[in-house]
Amino acid sequence: MTPEQVEKAKLRAKQELGTFSIYLYQAVDEFGGILTAQEVFLAAGFTYLGAGHTDIHAAIEGLYEQVQ
Repeated sequence: MTPEQVEKAKLRAKQELGTFSIYLYQAVDEFGGILTAQEVFLAAGFTYLGAGHTDIHAAIEGLYEQVQ
């Protein structure tokens, strides 16, 4: 990787961690008294990944509509 690519990757990672922290805080608020710490972390992770999947799916649908 070039130094520029490394910096872009670091910036993207920081942004994604910021986004994930939102999901983690919400999971702690909703499930912190019910689930273990590991389960809360997993719940946040699944929600974060699900949101990413939805974003990718929507982008692909948009591209598909442009092709047609």
